[in-house]
Amino acid sequence: MDTATHSPPQPLTSTCAVSTGPNTSPRCTSNAQTPSFLIPSPAIYHHLAIIQSPAKKTGSKKNVAKFVLDCWRPIGDEVMDTADFEKFLHDKIKVDGKPGNLGSKVTISSDKTKLTVFAELPFSKRYLKWLAKKYLKRNQLKDFLRVVATKKDTYELQYYKVENDKTE
Repeated sequence: MDTATHSPPQPLTSTCAVSTGPNTSPRCTSNAQTPSFLIPSPAIYHHLAIIQSPAKKTGSKKNVAKFVLDCWRPIGDEVMDTADFEKFLHDKIKVDGKPGNLGSKVTISSDKTKLTVFAELPFSKRYLKWLAKKYLKRNQLKDFLRVVATKKDTYELQYYKVENDKTE
C-alpha cells in the first residue's frame, strides 16, 4: 500500500467580482468549472462602456455643395454675358450677412455657357435662383427669360414659350 499523504477534499468555492469600470469585465475565479450560465456576460455591461467612453472626434470634413447655372440659350443668342453675371453674383452673394464677402466659403467659376458655384453648407439653392431672377430684372431680361430647375443641383435660363395664334 502506498503511504503517500493525501490532502482532504476541499469544498467547491466560487467568487465573482463585478467591476463597473469602463475597461473591465466581470471576473469569476473558481477552483472548479463554473457553469457558463452563472458567469455574467460582458455583453450585459456594454452600455457602461458606451456611456463612459469619450466621444471620438473624426476629422471635420466640410460639406460643399455644387450648383450650376446653365445659360447656354441666352449666351448663344448673345443676349447676356457670363462674365457680367459672374461679377453680379460675386458682388451680391452674402456670407455671414455681408455681400461680396465670399472668402473661402463660396467660389464662383465660369466657362463659356455655365456658371458653377461651390459653397460650404448651409447654402440655399433657392437663394441662387432669387439672385438669378434679380439679375434678369436688373438687365431687363425678366420678361423674356426664366430660371428653371432642370436637375437637383442645376438651374437653366430658358426663354418663355410664346405661342402665336394665327387665324387665317
